[in-house]
Amino acid sequence: MTQIFVLPLTEAKKLSEAVLARFPLRRARAERIRSRDGQLHCLGAGALLGQVLHLDEEKIEIDRFGKPYAPQLERQFNLSHSGGYVVLAVSEGAVGVDVQQLGSVRSGVARRCFTADEQAWAAQNEERFFTVWTLKESVVKAVGLGLRLKLSSFSVLPLLHADSITVEGVTLYGQTLSLPGHALSVVSAQPFDSAAEPIFVTAEELE
Repeated sequence: MTQIFVLPLTEAKKLSEAVLARFPLRRARAERIRSRDGQLHCLGAGALLGQVLHLDEEKIEIDRFGKPYAPQLERQFNLSHSGGYVVLAVSEGAVGVDVQQLGSVRSGVARRCFTADEQAWAAQNEERFFTVWTLKESVVKAVGLGLRLKLSSFSVLPLLHADSITVEGVTLYGQTLSLPGHALSVVSAQPFDSAAEPIFVTAEELE
C-alpha cells in the first residue's frame, strides 16, 4: 500500500516551537535557507517524517546515489516540496514522489528529457508538461540511480493508462493527483488498488 501525506505551507507556518524543537538538525538547516518558503519546506519535511514514520533525522542515511533511506524501517519513503506543499510518500517497496508548482512550460527541458511521444502529448498545455515532468522525477527517485538514469530513456505515458513500466529492472506503477496550482505524481513498486487519495496533514496533527 502506498500512502501520500500532504502538508500545505499554510499549515507549516503554524508549527509550534514545541514541534520545531524536536528537529534540531532540520531547524539548523532551515536557518541557512534564505527564503521563508524554503525554510518552511525544510521544517515541514522534518515534521512529516517525525509524525508519520516516527523518524528522527539522525537515523536517515544517504546511499551512494544520494537517495535518503532509514535502515531500521520496513517501509520506504520519499519527500518532495514545491510552491505551497510538502509531500511525503510511503510504501512497502520502491517509491518516488514529486510535486511541482505549475508555471511556464520549458520546451528545452522537454526536448532534452522527454521521449518523442511524451513531447507530443505534453505540448498540449502546461498541466500535461508538468504531469510528465513529475512522473519522470518520481521514477528517477524510486529507481534511486540519480543522474545516472537518463530521463529520455523511458516513457511514463503508460502510467497514465494504469499500465506499469520497467526501468532498470524495477517495475513501477503510477498515479497523478490534483492539487490547486500544482502537479503531483507518485510511482511505486506496489500496484495501486485504486486512485490514491492524498492525506492532508494539519499543524495540529503534528503536535
